[in-house]
Amino acid sequence: VVDSTGLKVYGNGEWHTRKHRASKRRTWRKLHLAVDATSHDIVGAELSMVNVSDGEALADLIRPLRRNIDRVTGDGAYDTRSCYEEVAAKGAIMRVPPRDNAQYWEEGHPRNNAVFMMHQIGLSQWKE
Repeated sequence: VVDSTGLKVYGNGEWHTRKHRASKRRTWRKLHLAVDATSHDIVGAELSMVNVSDGEALADLIRPLRRNIDRVTGDGAYDTRSCYEEVAAKGAIMRVPPRDNAQYWEEGHPRNNAVFMMHQIGLSQWKE
């Protein structure tokens, strides 16, 4: 299972900003995590700038893993061609919901099954 969260970075001036209510640009970082769904152990972590998308960080999360991966589950942010390619390179199956306006990709692509099911039964039913 992969996902990310935002982390606020406190700098030297944070105390001064709170005391005097001065406006200051806040700094954020994103923590991307890969978690084993069975054991709930963190198997991969990557800290990035806030402008790095979840899909861009997926390769850095799963590429160095020396364990067998049978499936990768995440949210719609991982519904990109590069994410599907990275997961396929590890010999795993990608399980992410297609975006709302998802269209079919080339013939025989594994994502097409998810898009077909989403169009047939709806996204909320597909997630169940």
